[in-house]
Amino acid sequence: MKATIAITMAAVLLCAHAASASSDVTFDLSSAKLVWGADGLWKSCFDKVTLRERLAKPAPLATLRRDGQTLPASRLERDGESLLIWFGDEQNLWY
Repeated sequence: MKATIAITMAAVLLCAHAASASSDVTFDLSSAKLVWGADGLWKSCFDKVTLRERLAKPAPLATLRRDGQTLPASRLERDGESLLIWFGDEQNLWY
């Protein structure tokens, strides 16, 4: 079955250093600290310059559009240097 996939990523990772704390994925950059949860939610976007949290509430890290449905990320996992993202029960992205 051919699926049309439209992905909206909440962040672009270019030169981020990833470190895991519990099951969360944390990117500790010079000007911000980003935290993504194992449940596929963006948990924090802390601005180190202004010392303010920029995320009002947890939000899906990504969405997948397939067969006319929009599915939010439901699980996130690190596998070495890769990020695995699930939508529902299926692993749909390997980044």
